Amino acid sequence: MTFLQLLEAKHFNRLQKKIIFEFANTSAEFSSQWLIHCIRSNCSTLELAFAIAFADRWKLTVLDDLENYLTPILDQNTASKLSFDNELRTIEQMMSGYSHRRLIKLLNQITCLTNNNKELNIVSQNLFTTQTNIPQILIDKIIADSKPQLTAVALFGDQGSDSKDTSIRNNTHFPTPLPNTMLELALLEKIMAANSNESIQFAEPAVILRYKPEQYYKWHYDHIYPHNEQIQQQINQFGQRKKTAIFYLNDNFSGGETEFKSPFVSVKPKQGQIATFNNCDPAGKRLTQSLHRGTEVVQGEKWIITLWFRDKPFWLRTGFL
Repeated sequence: MTFLQLLEAKHFNRLQKKIIFEFANTSAEFSSQWLIHCIRSNCSTLELAFAIAFADRWKLTVLDDLENYLTPILDQNTASKLSFDNELRTIEQMMSGYSHRRLIKLLNQITCLTNNNKELNIVSQNLFTTQTNIPQILIDKIIADSKPQLTAVALFGDQGSDSKDTSIRNNTHFPTPLPNTMLELALLEKIMAANSNESIQFAEPAVILRYKPEQYYKWHYDHIYPHNEQIQQQINQFGQRKKTAIFYLNDNFSGGETEFKSPFVSVKPKQGQIATFNNCDPAGKRLTQSLHRGTEVVQGEKWIITLWFRDKPFWLRTGFL
């Protein structure tokens, strides 16, 4: 079974937990993908602990990369000593051959990612920004991995969910699939969710976007309007886009500001910054304050990650156990 097939089996309540352990015991590739999935899903602390332990037992480089990324991201005073006694006892009863000390350290660090919210800057009643400490090597890896995957943009228009309209936007993007093996992106998704005060289980797959000179995204709402029956069915199934989070991967370009129409606000991109805003009120009605645009890039390339949060959980962000 593929990783996606395992998630499908879990979704339809057909997955036996022992199958996950069989894969983890026999496949280093599965163990690596399991760990990455745990970071970007709503899995339990116990499942995360198992994924770390198996990755350590396999001596996977993904665990080394994870440690190298987490150290600069977390403030020294953030990594508190949490108690995982129940999880550790369960793992000790079921497996061996892993570093107990490393497991505790990584459990603390990954758990602290959701509690490492930066100071919130209130730009307007519906717009907030935070500044994060993301290592350049992580950002460079995401951009390098995304470049070969870029395609012309599509959007939810009156012709369907994949319609194109260059009068509205003309940039390229990489709608990332779930599941995927991009550790760096999984970490950023988790950080973006935490700093948006949202659970990662409500997030769509992340979209990575590039804007070159003369490329733009004109005034638009992220709230999905049900232009036709197909789009309404998708809203009914997956929920409405209630909130948007934008992560600025770089700032070495001119132009490309994120602007809001009413009240007028202009956000100058800054590398490592997250901008968040609500797209609808608690009743699901579209907020006029969320009307925004990405102005035309004048020089250089603008790279961002967009994460939309729905009002229903996304089944591909669930854990196995």
